[in-house]
Amino acid sequence: LEPTMESDEALEEEFVSEELAEIYAKQHLFDLAIEIYQKLSLQDSQKSIYFAELIERLKAEQLKKDNENN
Repeated sequence: LEPTMESDEALEEEFVSEELAEIYAKQHLFDLAIEIYQKLSLQDSQKSIYFAELIERLKAEQLKKDNENN
C-alpha cells in the first residue's frame, strides 16, 4: 500500500504538542513553534485564543531577535 496524503497529514498531526512547541521556542526556532501552535489552534478551537496569544508573543520575540542581529 502506498501512503496517501491524508495518512501523511494524520501522522504529522500526531507529533504536534504544546511541549514540542515550547522546546522549539526555547531553541529560538520560532517559525517551527508558531507552525505547531497554529496546528494546535485548528485542532482545539476552545484554546485558539490562548494559542493566538502565544503566536503573537513568539512573533514579537522573533522580531526582537532579528533586530538584535542586524
